[in-house]
Amino acid sequence: MAGQECLLVRYLFILSFILRSFADAEVDLAFWLRRSERRIYSQNGEDGMISVLLDAIEEVSATSLLPFFVEFGVEDGLECNTRHLREGPRQWKGVTMDGSHENQDLNLFKRFVSAENVNSLFQSIGVPRDPAVLSIDLDMNDFHVWRSILENGRVRATVTIIEMNSSIGPDDAVTVPYNADAQWDGTHFYGASLKALNSLAQRHGYALAACGK
Repeated sequence: MAGQECLLVRYLFILSFILRSFADAEVDLAFWLRRSERRIYSQNGEDGMISVLLDAIEEVSATSLLPFFVEFGVEDGLECNTRHLREGPRQWKGVTMDGSHENQDLNLFKRFVSAENVNSLFQSIGVPRDPAVLSIDLDMNDFHVWRSILENGRVRATVTIIEMNSSIGPDDAVTVPYNADAQWDGTHFYGASLKALNSLAQRHGYALAACGK
């Protein structure tokens, strides 16, 4: 939980369609989602943004998303991006992972996630191909783990929430070198910049929806 998080979505054209139907003036997607920020169990306003994003996708596409989430880097699972999906009105199923905690009641598995093992972990735990939400907050290797998931191609979440390093300017595509054992030391040396994450997202059919605080 070192920095800001950004939301990326496979169906940005749907949301653009919704926004164009709102009013005469053009509405910025990121601004619209930021106005939806609401904190229930998330670190910041992700709970509200995720809820609005999922509602919009389902309404305009006239299809139901697979009610399943995956999140890792949740610590004890009490403050995370998917708890409201599980315990709120949606009552979704899902799995969470953390390197130091486990809780059967929360379906929280004690697993150390790396770029090398993330896809085999998904398979062993039973993650479906198209979960509605994937949330990644590893503090260091977020970019590298997400790239591994995308390049493997078996799991394609509709919405992905991933931590970014907001201390890096918008024009720099920068990531920390991959080290599976690296841990955040509390400095600005962690994760990846927004531009690096957005470039990776675009290569795999995702588009940036918004960034949280």
